[in-house]
Amino acid sequence: MRRHVVAAAVAAHADVLCTWNMKDFPVMERVGVQLQSPDEVLTGLLALTPHGVLAVQERILSARGGMSSDRVLDALRRAGAVDSETRLRALSS
Repeated sequence: MRRHVVAAAVAAHADVLCTWNMKDFPVMERVGVQLQSPDEVLTGLLALTPHGVLAVQERILSARGGMSSDRVLDALRRAGAVDSETRLRALSS
């Protein structure tokens, strides 16, 4: 367990802790903080504000010197954010 992360989340009154490393945070639900993977967080944001997420993606692409959307989406898939990548690809079409 990463006690400093748990303490910071509790002190900040966090609702969600975003991590791929779920096994290191077994106490989060007991302290009132929900664990979500980055894919779950991004998928949730896509459900709430798909056009907002697309706008952020465009800003990232622009800041990266015109990096292609496909390259970013492929990186999401490689990182394990498969649901997010699939939804973003569908929205971008």
